Amino acid sequence: METPTDMEIVRRVQAGDAEAFGELVNRYSGRIYALALAMVRDVQRAEDVTQETFIRAYEHLGGFRGASAFATWLYRIAYNRAVGECRRRAYDRIDAEYCAVAEESSAGRFDEETVVRMRRALERLRPDERVLVALFYEEERSLAEIAQIMNLTLSNVKVRLHRLRGRLRHYMEERDMEKKRISDERLAELICAAALRREVPVGLETRVMAQVILRDRRRRERRAIAAMACYCAVAVAAVMVVAFVCLRSVDSPEGALQV
Repeated sequence: METPTDMEIVRRVQAGDAEAFGELVNRYSGRIYALALAMVRDVQRAEDVTQETFIRAYEHLGGFRGASAFATWLYRIAYNRAVGECRRRAYDRIDAEYCAVAEESSAGRFDEETVVRMRRALERLRPDERVLVALFYEEERSLAEIAQIMNLTLSNVKVRLHRLRGRLRHYMEERDMEKKRISDERLAELICAAALRREVPVGLETRVMAQVILRDRRRRERRAIAAMACYCAVAVAAVMVVAFVCLRSVDSPEGALQV
């Protein structure tokens, strides 16, 4: 059995199958969580951003027409939610548990000191700069997709990425005793090795779908109430018309003679 495409699942959800949205949640929860974590640097708030992203996506899925890839559209929602979260609170530290898991993920590729240096270099970047790096190197998104997600021009993305490479390379090289120049390939490998990764928190996808199903039930209830109100209004109007016709017929001479 072939795996359904994003757009096929989207059409099912738009047709009223709320449960199908769970397939999209399972498919993208890890990526969205990683993106949120790259920006907010806080496990609990990254969970909140991830949950809010999927709920907002579900609520606005009716207006999605496929002008861009679903993943790009979803990433953009996540990016905007994370930006808002960063504006509400400054993040000047990283969760200790989060760092410990990250160090395990990079073990064996580079020595610990090098990985830590790169991680510190990434920490010096602004949240929007970190997410640009994460989208390009970790998520392997194209420059065009990144431009759509971050609402930037393609040339702006290229310029920012070039400058970020230079800053990260400079930070790594100035602390290298041998002063070896870091190639683009090695820089990319270092960035991925230093990326702070975590598995999707247990129960997050379930909590997201619980909220989705709740919202779907409330939406159906509102539609049912609106339909009933419309039916009642039509019925009342019909009764009033019949009553009016009856009164006119009684008041008219022809009606009086008939009576």
